[in-house]
Amino acid sequence: MLPFSNKKSVPAGPHAFHAETEIERSANEVYPLLDFADPRNAKRQLGDTVRPASGKPRSFELEMGILPDAIFRLKVTRELPNREYGFDCASEPLFGRVVRSNEHYSLEDLGEGRCRLSLTNTVHFDGRLHEQEFAMEAMMLDFSGRSALAKFKLHAEQGAEAVKEYERAQFGALDDLDWVND
Repeated sequence: MLPFSNKKSVPAGPHAFHAETEIERSANEVYPLLDFADPRNAKRQLGDTVRPASGKPRSFELEMGILPDAIFRLKVTRELPNREYGFDCASEPLFGRVVRSNEHYSLEDLGEGRCRLSLTNTVHFDGRLHEQEFAMEAMMLDFSGRSALAKFKLHAEQGAEAVKEYERAQFGALDDLDWVND
């Protein structure tokens, strides 16, 4: 018997991760940052490439400068202007054990030029995970969701340059780690 065979496992999915933040901007100012079809989309403003997927309505391909060898295939699943935006996402190559995800953003107007942005990221893994593997994936997914919302907040309140500076600080710290550069 293998030493790990008695470990508990977790199904492939779906598994939902949730985060939210309040933004000092109205929902109609934040929504364009989410919408891939809008020229004001956050990824576009940050210099990433967002293009319609050939022959696929409401579908996009995203190439991010920080991940030059990856392409994200996006299919819009929900569009309620200034209220909700959702999309399915699959990356090539895969990152971690996530095979596909659905990111669903909702905006709640709080009045006085403020809103609440919520994210529910529902993921499917490439198979059953042992509890420890799931805990690691869950930690990374929780962090990435919170980071994404922090960037939307920063972008809406202070602009794209503030997000670029945040990312330089975030990823620049990795340059100091020897194991990252090997």
